[in-house]
Amino acid sequence: MGKYTGIPCAACGRLFEEGDDIVVCPVCGAPHHRECYEKLGHCALEERHALGEAWQPPKGKQGDNPALVICNTCGAQTPADEPFCINCGQRLDLPPRQEQPSPGGSYYIPGVGPIHKNATIGDASMEELAMFVGPNAQFFLPRFQAIHQRKSSFSWNWSAFFLNFFYFFYRKMYLVGGVLMLVSMVTMIPSVVFTNEYMKLFLQSITGQVIPYNEELMIQMSSIQQYIRIGQMALSLTLGMFANKLYLNHAQKVIRKTKEEFGEGSPACLTGIATRGRTNMTMVLLVLCWMIFLYFAISFAITNNIISIL
Repeated sequence: MGKYTGIPCAACGRLFEEGDDIVVCPVCGAPHHRECYEKLGHCALEERHALGEAWQPPKGKQGDNPALVICNTCGAQTPADEPFCINCGQRLDLPPRQEQPSPGGSYYIPGVGPIHKNATIGDASMEELAMFVGPNAQFFLPRFQAIHQRKSSFSWNWSAFFLNFFYFFYRKMYLVGGVLMLVSMVTMIPSVVFTNEYMKLFLQSITGQVIPYNEELMIQMSSIQQYIRIGQMALSLTLGMFANKLYLNHAQKVIRKTKEEFGEGSPACLTGIATRGRTNMTMVLLVLCWMIFLYFAISFAITNNIISIL
């Protein structure tokens, strides 16, 4: 970590010394003293992550050793008499690169390019939407723009297609996630009824005992399950096509309420937008635990029913 010697910690501002225990943010590359990073629990520049801003070392600044210079390209220290950086190979006399944020009130989204902070989608600015979405702003912002410019709700989202209601809980769209989970639970009923009757038939075949089961009901439930599978595929396709539009509507609604509560442009407003947006993995794990519990509860009920018959 010698290349950070003489550069200030992103959290406390103290200059790094040789031998310091340094932690580098995996998102933006900002260096911290380990104790500073662990005390904060996150990168000191976390709010800039949503804007796609990468940490840059002080340009042209020397470290504690005057015989070393800091490369304007990668930030590594190189002996002053060397014409090229020993880390990246670039010339040491090159001028500093122009990094984001770019001039004119724009900021840079990796894979998207410069986007003006004052550009809006409805009554939400791009900066506010980036703060709301968080680290995946580079995925959502161009799709939000396309939806707004085309005035079309279609925009494909693979995560929503595969994850169904889990995706909406993850993105804090709890009402949509709850409705979809309820639909999923209701569609399990024919499968439970079919399994219960099938287990009776199965046990009869291996035990030789006469166990009453409803063959007609089994056939009906089997047919219903076929239609349910078709419906589930149609629902997954629908979610994949319109999840981004639903997320944009949700973001605009939350941003609007947050600005009314804290005042547009205030630091508390931006913090509130980031807090109420982003993601919630804890909720996903809770929902997953509930679904696992439900599965075992149903299995236990079916087993008890079969045992009572025997």
